[in-house]
Amino acid sequence: MADNFGSSGLFPLCLAPLAFDHFCTDFLPEDPVLTLNGYKWMSVMVALTVIPSTLMTPWLFNKIGPAGGCVFGNLMTAVLTVSLLLLASGEANSGYLAGFVVMMYIGFPFTVFSQLSTGPMLDQIAPVDKRGYVQCINSTVMNVATAFAPWLLGILADAAGTNVAIWTGFGVSLLAAAINLPL
Repeated sequence: MADNFGSSGLFPLCLAPLAFDHFCTDFLPEDPVLTLNGYKWMSVMVALTVIPSTLMTPWLFNKIGPAGGCVFGNLMTAVLTVSLLLLASGEANSGYLAGFVVMMYIGFPFTVFSQLSTGPMLDQIAPVDKRGYVQCINSTVMNVATAFAPWLLGILADAAGTNVAIWTGFGVSLLAAAINLPL
């Protein structure tokens, strides 16, 4: 659950409102560094970065195991979250925007390993006749976290600021890595 909660600090907050506000709406009525159309394309193209993750996963799991992949993915989520926060805290110009986009597209595939690892970890410990049930519980827990974490972080962002909510997501990603480290 901590894994999904920490991930909610990454894109639901780093992409919008952080990048959207910093590189787009803060400029209005002047010409923004990032157009609305550019923002739409940037956010849609993030989905394609999952493909390299799925291709690298078997190799990574053979090297460090699914539990190691989970810890690595959570650590990368924390690193990427802070990196994007720092890039969007700099001057709002095309250089910082380019750095933000490059960092996001290069870093995101490494964050997905934590999501791809829970199924194989549970299959290793679940009795064969209970694997379907265990995977359904896993899916339910992930969906509950994915449903509530953005909402809770959004409330925190409104009350204390977007940066505080992003730092919270960073902290929860580190906590998720620590929780999975003994596995």
